[in-house]
Amino acid sequence: MTDAIITPKNDDTLPYHEIELDPGEGIKAKIGSLIYSESEIEIKSIPKNELLMGGNINDRFLIASFVNTGIKKSKITFAAPFPGQTIVLEISSLNGQIICQGESFLCAAQEVTIEKLISKKLSAGIIGEEHLDLFGLSGDGTIILHAGGTSIEKDLEANEAIQLDPSCLVSFASTVDYEIKYIRSFPRPTYEGNGLRLIILKGPGKIYLQSLPISRLAKKIYSIPND
Repeated sequence: MTDAIITPKNDDTLPYHEIELDPGEGIKAKIGSLIYSESEIEIKSIPKNELLMGGNINDRFLIASFVNTGIKKSKITFAAPFPGQTIVLEISSLNGQIICQGESFLCAAQEVTIEKLISKKLSAGIIGEEHLDLFGLSGDGTIILHAGGTSIEKDLEANEAIQLDPSCLVSFASTVDYEIKYIRSFPRPTYEGNGLRLIILKGPGKIYLQSLPISRLAKKIYSIPND
């Protein structure tokens, strides 16, 4: 996707991207994000070491490879999974690597390597377990991430730190340090008895956040009483 034409299609809430691939060029994308593609584009499997973007084979972070097998340029379109904004980044401008949360990954150039860094259980709530799944994206190419609600971009200075709800994390530069912090003094109804959990990010480096993560939206919908 390094030389592909990426056409952002955004109405600020329901973004999608149309990508034009050269013959032989491919893109990796999360399964379920495809809207449509021209017939010359073939879906191929990913090697086992890049197949999973979650904790196990049944997780919802599977990815596939979409390759233009024709002799002319061909188009493919991907959409964000829920209302929000997309973030288009060039890894080469981020020292060759960026770290993102699995929920935020949408698609990346075929040349981009995806490496699992951490999968940590955060809570076990009424709609299932929450995990912090972090992945390192490295190489040379374009990546597209999705932020629920409004995307927030911040530049941390050296030794500058912020703390945030882990679900609000989208991605951060590889120069940023991170750690999980638990505050266990909260009563049981808060975060299902596991206490308040935070992720601490310490600069230098760029970070991207989201104002409405899908887990927060899902819990709110689940809590609405049925009349």
